[in-house]
This record gives sequence, structure tokens and C-alpha cells, in this order.
Amino acid sequence: MSHWSMPLSPPRHYDGHRLPLRLEIQPTDVGPIAVVVDEDHRDVEIPNASFDDLRAYVAAANEGLPHTVGHRLVSWSPCDAMPWHLATAFECLAVGVYRHWITPAIREELKTRICWTDRDGHPHPVHVDRWLRWRAAEDEALVAKGLRAVPAPPFKAVSKAFRGYLGPSGNQIR
Repeated sequence: MSHWSMPLSPPRHYDGHRLPLRLEIQPTDVGPIAVVVDEDHRDVEIPNASFDDLRAYVAAANEGLPHTVGHRLVSWSPCDAMPWHLATAFECLAVGVYRHWITPAIREELKTRICWTDRDGHPHPVHVDRWLRWRAAEDEALVAKGLRAVPAPPFKAVSKAFRGYLGPSGNQIR
């Protein structure tokens, strides 16, 4: 585990969730979804929240924390050692969703970090492939630890959202 992803000592909480929070993009069979997870890898349910609402919530929760994305169960994500907003930006660019908030400054910062991008600020395919493999391994580790059921609750939420319902995480597809 890198020093960037060490748990906070003493642990800090926000609305009962252990910090730091992460806003992650999770690919599903029916399309990518945005979910908020806490340091314990548990979903933070924010009913009827748009992507921008989720981003604002995570920003407020993590305000004043040291540079961190929290610990990961599988440590070879291309977003290791990234602040949460850069990790989220990389995931948004990798999947091609929720790009409206990614400023030129964020794209430039991504170019100079571990998640290298091309001249136009798009992640290199090798990093996207690495991230997709990491996401699958992280999800598998979550299931193995009993933190996520099969299929994962966010995946069920997406299926219900496509049928006109919001799932248990309350995330809307935008």
C-alpha cells in the first residue's frame, strides 16, 4: 500500500461513513454508473442524486483531508496515488461518461500524473485496459470479502433504473 493510500489515523467520519470517500465509475452490462464508496468499500447511498450531486458530496466530505484516494483491495489501479477528483476524472474519461466537469486544468494534471493521457487529455488504451482489469479484480475482492453480493447492488440499481426505477443506491443514469 502506498503512503498516498494509507487510512487516516485516527479514522474520520462524515455522515457515519469512514473517510475518505471516493466517487467511482463502475461499468455494468447496461452501462456505466457512478457510485460513492467509503474507506471500508461500502456503498454510500445518496437517494436521487445526480452525478454532480455525488461529486459535491464527496468534495464536501473529503475537504481538508490529506492527498488520498483511500485504500484499495487490489493495489494496481492506474489511479493509485491520485487525489479522488483525478481518479474520478480518469474513470470518466476511460468510460466516456460524465465529462462535463473535467476542466483543461484537470486534463493537464492527469497528463503529469501516473494516469498519463495523450495530447488531447484522453487516457491511453493501455491504461484503460489496466483500469478495467483492476476494476474486475477489485469487484471480485469485494465479493470474496463479503462486502458486495453477486451481482453487486449498484448493478441491480442500474437494471432497475433502466426499467424506470431508481435502485437502492439512488444513482440516476445521465
